[in-house]
Amino acid sequence: MKLLRRIIIAQAFALLAFGFAMIIAVALAGQVWQAACVIVVTAPFVCLVFWVSARWALRPATEIMKTVRAAERGRLSRLDAHQGPPEMRNLIASLNTTSENLRISEGRHRHATADFAHQMRTEVQLLSARIDRLAAYLTREGGTAYAQTKQTATRLHCLLTGKLEEATGGTEPQPVEVDVAAVVHARSEAWSAMVAHRGASEIRCGTVDHATIVTAPGTLEHLIDIFLDNAVKHSKSTPGQEIVITARVETGGEVAIRVIDGGPGMTAAQRERATARGWKADPVDGTGLGLSIADVLVKSNRGRLEFRPVPSGHGLDACVRFPVIVNGRHPGT
Repeated sequence: MKLLRRIIIAQAFALLAFGFAMIIAVALAGQVWQAACVIVVTAPFVCLVFWVSARWALRPATEIMKTVRAAERGRLSRLDAHQGPPEMRNLIASLNTTSENLRISEGRHRHATADFAHQMRTEVQLLSARIDRLAAYLTREGGTAYAQTKQTATRLHCLLTGKLEEATGGTEPQPVEVDVAAVVHARSEAWSAMVAHRGASEIRCGTVDHATIVTAPGTLEHLIDIFLDNAVKHSKSTPGQEIVITARVETGGEVAIRVIDGGPGMTAAQRERATARGWKADPVDGTGLGLSIADVLVKSNRGRLEFRPVPSGHGLDACVRFPVIVNGRHPGT
């Protein structure tokens, strides 16, 4: 729109320059009073032409900007393609086509997500029922594993229910207050049992401060699972190394949740590319989607994601920061 304004202004100046050149030519010919009459008559006319042409050309551009800003917030709409100069009408027609294609694509995505979430939720319900039937055959030692399995199945069922409601209702899940320490200890306990059974690296909690953050349901659990999954995979090459989870409230009103492993780590170039979709540092098992998903989760929940080398020279420090809630409010609000 700025470029369009500049073009119109340039055209107006060219028109004015032509008019004044004619006036000067008339004045040099000795007809000063005729030149004055020309000025009086042409100046308002030139201004009126400039104002009308500017309004006619810029009105579609203003509507385009409003539509683009609405699209950034997820609201797609059509524009009137029968106003403005031909170039603007062609641009509006292209934007309308793009908007319609995005709307169709979004609808297909929602349908696919709803179908998948519904099918998976049904399978989880069947799995949970079968787990319940095993309760009668449990020994005392198996009670802990049974309880953790039930918790995992319940969490997965809630996650799929949220995805199903989001896909069918078209609304984003409402943010909730999250107890950071409780989530960190719960995920550490769940993963410790898994890696102990597989004989992998030990997972332990370091300093864990009490803090409350606001995120979409299940976000922090998902992030910690992604970090621990990567840490366990990359620590296989260095057996005996432990994985440490910490959560510390820092100055500035943020809590930093870290997962620090003792694996090979990443170079500076690899850390820059770590959140690229499908990228993997080495050919370990996986799809290369975990950290890209983490990046989206963090950004959509007012957080910050960082990857740093460990001071010892071995391992990776994966850190996510969220604003801390104090008395139900973010600091500084």
